Amino acid sequence: MKLKRIFTLALAGAMCLSLLAGCSNKGDDSKAPADVDLTAFQTSVVEAHPFSNNFFEVATLDKDDMDIINTLYPGLADASEEVIAYASMVMQDSEMVLVKAKDADSAKTVEKLLNDRIAAMTTEGMNYPEVVEVWSTSSAVAANGNYAMLIAHEDSQAIVDEFNALFK
Repeated sequence: MKLKRIFTLALAGAMCLSLLAGCSNKGDDSKAPADVDLTAFQTSVVEAHPFSNNFFEVATLDKDDMDIINTLYPGLADASEEVIAYASMVMQDSEMVLVKAKDADSAKTVEKLLNDRIAAMTTEGMNYPEVVEVWSTSSAVAANGNYAMLIAHEDSQAIVDEFNALFK
């Protein structure tokens, strides 16, 4: 009889532990980034950090015309839930692309595509030495969770800091 009680108590204890284990937070939720308003961030960056006087366009996944995204970033639309490309089809001496990837695997793809863009612009640069200079010295990719940004701008470090602050 005493052995039955010990076994019952041990079994009840094991059940309680299994319930607690199911409720534990393994840290995955704490790493999930807040929902970031990329449109508001793009607007604030453009207001605070003037871009060159080239002809700039905003392209998003919501627009019917995605020529900028498809031309400059092949494959980006497929890996993304949201894209805002603030880019010029002329000279391209500064550029900003904000992306919310579909998932963690897509986030890695997005980051690679953005880094590939920098690599292409630092070697090719549309044959403009000024473009190659900006992309070589003042471009960066920043990533936080499923969000990523490419910036090519003389204030790139300040803009990266502002982007990273969105996730604190």
